[in-house]
Amino acid sequence: MYDSGKIITGLVIAIVILTFPFWWNMGSAMPPAPDPKLADKAKAAGQCIYSKAYMKTSHMQVLDDWRNMVVRDGVRYTLLQPGGDPIEMQVIKEGRSRLMAATNHLQLGAKGSQYEMSLQNTCMDCHSSKKEFCDQCHNYASVSPFCWDCHVEPEEKK
Repeated sequence: MYDSGKIITGLVIAIVILTFPFWWNMGSAMPPAPDPKLADKAKAAGQCIYSKAYMKTSHMQVLDDWRNMVVRDGVRYTLLQPGGDPIEMQVIKEGRSRLMAATNHLQLGAKGSQYEMSLQNTCMDCHSSKKEFCDQCHNYASVSPFCWDCHVEPEEKK
């Protein structure tokens, strides 16, 4: 080991180069999470189909479940009872045919109303600005949802 000084110097340089991104970002704080702007209709409603906390974390699962139920099973509407998170979605998935026959294509859920399971006709009715509502959080989280591969993006109102 006549070149131990060169090897140690090389290892130190490699460690510095590999850990540089961590050192560079050490003092910088994360930007605050965005606060999406609600449309007047959403503010007037006071609550989404499900609770705000549930929709923040699971809205994509709700949309995926809706898509599967509409496209694969022909279920178009959901009936939501007052209060709580949509635990009943699991019941729908497990006993779909029995429940569909019993409820005439209605899903039990959280608010006491009937909703069409549709991104464009239900969700975008209250959250009408994709740029001010959807894009803020999706850009912050660096995700590219595939909703708009099939759905028509809502026109932004000026």
